[in-house]
Parts: sequence; C-alpha cells; structure tokens
Amino acid sequence: MKEQGERRIAEEGRPVFHNERRKSLSDLGISEAKSHRWQLIARLPKKEREKYYKKEKKKAVNIRPFRLKGLRKNLRNL
Repeated sequence: MKEQGERRIAEEGRPVFHNERRKSLSDLGISEAKSHRWQLIARLPKKEREKYYKKEKKKAVNIRPFRLKGLRKNLRNL
C-alpha cells in the first residue's frame, strides 16, 4: 500500500484514546489574548512576519538594560 501512495485510514498517525481530554489554552498556560495575537502574526506574509520579529526583538533588547539597572537598584535597597 505504501509503495502505491495509499494509506489505511485511521490506522496511522496519532492514536486516539477515548478517555483523553483535549488540552485547553489555560492548561498550557496561554491566555486567549496571546493565542489570538499569535494567530494574527502567523497569518502575516513571511516577509512582513520577519520584519515584525526584528522590530519586536529590537524593542526587547532596548528595554533590557533599563530593567537590569532597576533590578540592581532594588537589590541594593534590600
């Protein structure tokens, strides 16, 4: 069957257990807002998505030194 490109239905792939409950977003620690945002990003064309990632990465890098400075200051005050 595999040689001919055919496959048996329901015999291959992930097994289904009838007592298995599907995991929800909250089970995975993901809010609905984050899920929605990630889905919107995933729908962007590849070039736009890469541009978005670069912009967000740059923002994260620019914020980090200020956070570390504040953290050091707060630790000294303890």
